[in-house]
Amino acid sequence: MSSSWTMNSPVHPFPPSSDPFIDLKLLTRRCPLDNGRSVFTNPKIGPNSQNWSDSYLQKLPLEIYHACLLDMDIESLTVMRRVSQFTRSAIDDLLQYKDLYTHAPQALRACLSTQVANHIPLRRLHNSLSSIECYYCKTAPEPRIEFGGYLSLFEGRRSCLFCLGNNPELRPVELTALLCSRLTGSIGTVNNMALLKTIPGTYSPTRISVTTRGILVRGPSRTTELSNKERGTPVDEDDHKWKTYHHPLMTPESECNLDPSIHYLLPDDTKQVAQRYMTALRFPYLTSDRSFADWGTLCLDCALSMAYHERYRKIVQEFRRRHHRDSPASLQTRNFFNRIRKKACSRYVSKIARKDAKLLTLKEGQKAGAGMRMSMANHQRKHVGETLSDEERRWRERHRPKRHHKR
Repeated sequence: MSSSWTMNSPVHPFPPSSDPFIDLKLLTRRCPLDNGRSVFTNPKIGPNSQNWSDSYLQKLPLEIYHACLLDMDIESLTVMRRVSQFTRSAIDDLLQYKDLYTHAPQALRACLSTQVANHIPLRRLHNSLSSIECYYCKTAPEPRIEFGGYLSLFEGRRSCLFCLGNNPELRPVELTALLCSRLTGSIGTVNNMALLKTIPGTYSPTRISVTTRGILVRGPSRTTELSNKERGTPVDEDDHKWKTYHHPLMTPESECNLDPSIHYLLPDDTKQVAQRYMTALRFPYLTSDRSFADWGTLCLDCALSMAYHERYRKIVQEFRRRHHRDSPASLQTRNFFNRIRKKACSRYVSKIARKDAKLLTLKEGQKAGAGMRMSMANHQRKHVGETLSDEERRWRERHRPKRHHKR
């Protein structure tokens, strides 16, 4: 470790670089939508025209026709828009499609560009747009309410930043690796899987450049397949106790070492970690009155607190290493850093979306109000009364950026 690492070195909680997930500007260039095109060579033919010829769908009442369109996936709707001007107008008139195109057109572009659009129905994608909480936190064995500021493309579900980086359900694997690991596998076994074709670009906080397109599928966690020696954990301890969380917006060099043993082997290499960022993108929340799209904001105080403790432990580890007294992180230390990293991952909604968060409940029959922890105004009250050491307080003020880079 470099000897120049000090508490007085300039720091930013998260590097002000471009988004480590799918680039929204790149999607605009790679996948233009046809919604803006209004000039046609031939005139529009409707039911009152002489050349009108009813199709099976167009013979249906308008309400049933729209219901059929709502049950289709994004790819089928995109193909149907090429059939006729009448069909394109019918799809444009769908409230769900209009909301997506108006407030989250990049989600449509991402589904089409990664070729998972045939596995994502319009209803599900719109439900993700109008749902404020993370789907994977809500359906976890121990459910909790967390604002989801991202869209996972495997199922078209809303996800939070923490789940994208740490949830084993969202761990992608390469299709070739999956087929090689199956003794009885074949190409026919993946026909019903959502095959995500990656988009060339730059991903993860380490800025890994991807120039070729690969195929990813959502695979199970590899933790259960590793031996105890490979995991580097004691045999008599539960696996979840030794789980180490990571902040998806921080580089590995910015985090302290929490390995449970000296010769600990990470379950994922750099390439596998970067693949998580290729399967998601920023995703706004559309308020119930459809007047505002809230992207959510990270808490700067939580980020500064995490950066302070990460940096302080790095200095302690460097001192111990110089004096040959380096030791693995204890369970108590790991739990502490897991907690502050998880807390720093949380995004919070503005006052406009606060009324929607207030109506959320964690369990059926529970009194509404559990979602108020998503409100930035409510969260900032916790920092007002928190107890800090004089050293940490001065460090926060010294490194607090004058202009916070919002993500």
